[in-house]
Formats: sequence, C-alpha cells, structure tokens
Amino acid sequence: SMSSLPIDEALHPLALKDYSNPRIFKALSDLAKMLILPQSADEMFSESLALLQDIVHAERAAVFLAREGSETLTLVTYRLSDQKGSDSFTISRSIVREVLDKKMAVLFSDLISDERFAKQESIVVSGIRSAMAVPLINEQKVLGILYTDTADPWQRFDEESLKITATFGNILAAKIINQGLLKERQEKEALESE
Repeated sequence: SMSSLPIDEALHPLALKDYSNPRIFKALSDLAKMLILPQSADEMFSESLALLQDIVHAERAAVFLAREGSETLTLVTYRLSDQKGSDSFTISRSIVREVLDKKMAVLFSDLISDERFAKQESIVVSGIRSAMAVPLINEQKVLGILYTDTADPWQRFDEESLKITATFGNILAAKIINQGLLKERQEKEALESE
C-alpha cells in the first residue's frame, strides 16, 4: 500500500493529460502567482493548502517546517476540509521519518492494511485511509514537509496525486527560500544604513 518516489522523479513534468485538466492548470497557475506576490509564506501556505485539497480531495492538509540543524518539525498551518487552524495536528512519526531520512515523496494508498502503520495510535484514532507526504527540499536539504490525508474509504491517492503534491511542495520550498533571502537582504540593508 506504500510507494515512494525520489523527489526528482516526483517532480518530473506531469503528463500532458494532467495539464489539460483546467482545475489542475488553474491551481498551479494561482500557486505560481503567489510565489511572486509580496505576501508572507504563511499566507501562501494557507492558500496553497486550500488549492491542493480541492485538487487531490484531501480531508486534511498541513505544512511542517524543519528547524535549522534539527530533525524537529514545527506545524506552520493546516486545513481540515474547509476550515483552517494552526494549533494542533498530528501525523505519524514513521511517515515523517520516511520523508526526512530518505528525502522521498511517499504515498500510502491504504494505511489501515499496512502492517507498519495499522497499530499506530495517530493513524488508528484518526481513521486515516490514504496519505501523502513530500519533502520541501532545496539542494538536498529538507526545509519541511507537505502532508495530506483522507479518512474516506472510497478516496485513495494515486501517483498522479503524489506528483501534483510534489509540484506544490516544490513551489512552497521556493517561497521559503525567497522569504529567507528577502529577510537576509533587509537585515543587511538595515546594518548598512546604521
């Protein structure tokens, strides 16, 4: 029930049929616009989760950022169906390790039947059936994780959904990098003016 793709493979251009879907094309276009708008990364994360949920039909979606020099992840934002929050959201540590250690985009089509996850409390309690997690990556450094899941027994994510999610993750990673560069430049300018 689990498949994983190296992030480079997950980011291969989507098949032409994917781009012919107007919803996917519009969502990617909107996300690309957000990349250059002067909005904060947090605002972009929230808006991008709404777009992603609409396309892959995820019930829950979240962005976690990695702390510098640590394997600790911090929840930045999450969405539950049509609601937004930012205080509590849990995901399986096994899924996190799979993404962080191997730097792979992972797809779990049926977590309930997977022996590795069937007994994990975070999965059993939430009733998660299918999940995806992709690293937000820059030059082999994992900046965070983009995660989606669903408890709907009729909804199973597939490789196309994983590639779409990886594309979203790649654009979000670019926004994180841009925000960091902008902050560095502003700090440098402030020092020079002093």
